[in-house]
Amino acid sequence: MNRPHRLLLVTQEYSAVSAGGAGVYAYELAGALAAGGIEVHLLAPGSASRREVAGPNLILHWRRVINWPLLRVPSFHWQVWRSTRRLIRQERIDTIHSNNNAGLMAAGRPLHATVHHPIAAERPFVAWRQRLVNLPDQLFERLIIRRAVSLSVPSHLVADLLASRYPRHAAKVRVSLNGVNQALFRPGDSQARARLVQRYGFASDAVIALVPGGARARRKGALDLLAALQLVPAGKPYHLIVTGQVREAGWGDELQAQLAASGLATQIRLPGEINYDDLPGHFQGADLVVFPSQFEGFGIPILEAQASGRALLATATGEAPYLVNESTGILVAPGDIASLAAGFTRLLGDAGLRSRLGRAAHQAASQYSWHHTAHRLVQAHQITAPPQANHDA
Repeated sequence: MNRPHRLLLVTQEYSAVSAGGAGVYAYELAGALAAGGIEVHLLAPGSASRREVAGPNLILHWRRVINWPLLRVPSFHWQVWRSTRRLIRQERIDTIHSNNNAGLMAAGRPLHATVHHPIAAERPFVAWRQRLVNLPDQLFERLIIRRAVSLSVPSHLVADLLASRYPRHAAKVRVSLNGVNQALFRPGDSQARARLVQRYGFASDAVIALVPGGARARRKGALDLLAALQLVPAGKPYHLIVTGQVREAGWGDELQAQLAASGLATQIRLPGEINYDDLPGHFQGADLVVFPSQFEGFGIPILEAQASGRALLATATGEAPYLVNESTGILVAPGDIASLAAGFTRLLGDAGLRSRLGRAAHQAASQYSWHHTAHRLVQAHQITAPPQANHDA
């Protein structure tokens, strides 16, 4: 009997806490590949170095890193360099896949990579201190794009950006859309909203808007949303839940200052990162979802909102122009404060519209799954036995 294909997935993020798109990608993709019969060995940074069997066909190899902003990435690359040859030999690895520039130092087997977006594309949206923090990733990105056998990207936008920045390697790029876990993200029960009201102390008659990941980085558009809310006419009460842990140098202070100046602090909650298993309840309990990002490689929260049957107000970045239409949500240009305000006002005052958009969005999202993403990655690796099971079902 032939043994399963053994894939080493190297990633800088892997956790049950939704800490960003690259982390969700690794968490869901590893599960989908394992469910489909691929033996996944996942190498990720942790608080201690150890081997953990997480489930059938899924083995986690944690490596301790120096958890300081400028040293975390280089220290993990050093750990990858010092441990992959031994891992390949002991675990009999067949191919290596890099998630988000994490596998550059892995050697000894064919290397494939997922590039969520060029790091340099974030430059217009971050302060100089964060640009400094991003420098190691930019270097590793250039090197891994040169070395990889194939490059998987999550959207048409990223494919175009890579083709323009790295024209010599454009032929290696394959668009492999992200998925959504339909078993987690689905319309909720009648008490989902009441649970959010109780958890955050909201007024029961107020409209609840979820802004997923909005506090993580400046480019997520929280400041644009605060400016837009100044243009929303008084009337219908509302509350916002802006999730995400601050991940950029200097951004947290700027967000808090702008929030205080907006006069909306009592209407907005900043709960930090939400456990991935707890996140669906936030989508289910919200009356609408706002995703005002200035730049995205894909925009996973868009699919999570749609699968949950929520009305959506989003900006046209990442894959949003292909995922959202007038039947499933409201799409505005990134940075267009007036249109953002108009869209929010429209959804705020029309429960019937929110319901119609949510139903259509849920139907549209049914075609996306992590099983399909895993299948496309298997094709990129030229593995002869693609996954058959669908762990999203």
